[in-house]
Amino acid sequence: KIAVITNIDEDHLDHFRNIEEIRELFRRYIVSLPDDGLVVACGDCPTLGSLVREVGRRCITYGLQDGNRVRAEDIVLFEFGSKFRVTLNGQDICQITLNVPGVHNIYNALAALSVANHLQLPLERVSAILANFCGAQRRFELKGKANGIMVVDDYAHHPTEIRATLAAARTGAFKRVVSVFQPHRYSRTKKLANSFGQSFGDSDLTIITDVYGAGEDPVPGVSGKTILDSLLSFSPRAQVAYLPRTRTIVDYLLESVEDGDLILTMGAGDIWTVAEEIITISTSSRFWA
Repeated sequence: KIAVITNIDEDHLDHFRNIEEIRELFRRYIVSLPDDGLVVACGDCPTLGSLVREVGRRCITYGLQDGNRVRAEDIVLFEFGSKFRVTLNGQDICQITLNVPGVHNIYNALAALSVANHLQLPLERVSAILANFCGAQRRFELKGKANGIMVVDDYAHHPTEIRATLAAARTGAFKRVVSVFQPHRYSRTKKLANSFGQSFGDSDLTIITDVYGAGEDPVPGVSGKTILDSLLSFSPRAQVAYLPRTRTIVDYLLESVEDGDLILTMGAGDIWTVAEEIITISTSSRFWA
């Protein structure tokens, strides 16, 4: 009876033609809820916010902006975490400390708190559970550290996710954020090329691999270089490299990274193997001795 919707974005374009078709699917989903159902929705997402107002079902909105029933205020971001106070209709209801990084995790916590409060669960207990949550596999997952280099892997494969993950990385005191992105699906790469090109502003050095097809046939003229070209069209001075082969990426990183850098691998394919190989090699006597 409770539907939590975090956002509506242009994704899964191998199944949907455009954002309007995606929005219509969510509209039908909300309408299908029972009369006593509840929608818990991120009010900061313009597409979602307009939809819940249009449908008119019982709804609790959460977010950072004015107008949401549940809000996070006085946010303090730190490496691998945050703290903030939560208000309901302008009144303080609890203080939260998270041990997962990024503003996107604050949004996730607000969604969980909105449901918990509606169900009249003790918020002191909910706050303690959130504080003890250390993240999910492949979501800003720390793979290891070696000689001052930190290696993190994330499942981010959509422009919105990439921006959120890089913003989270920026909360750390790293000398540089070195990102390695493996595009996922030719259809997504082609249709969202412009958005991808504008997603790496928080990356000091960006490496783009070839596309992980995920069962799709290659599309002529579409490759990892499609995203690299888009990135350079928006940021001509960006430090970028197109390295299609995994082995080349590992060698490049081992020669390029410095003490204090963060290596961040991103993608829904097998790019996580690069992160693991870097840790395996870097802890041997061959490199960074």
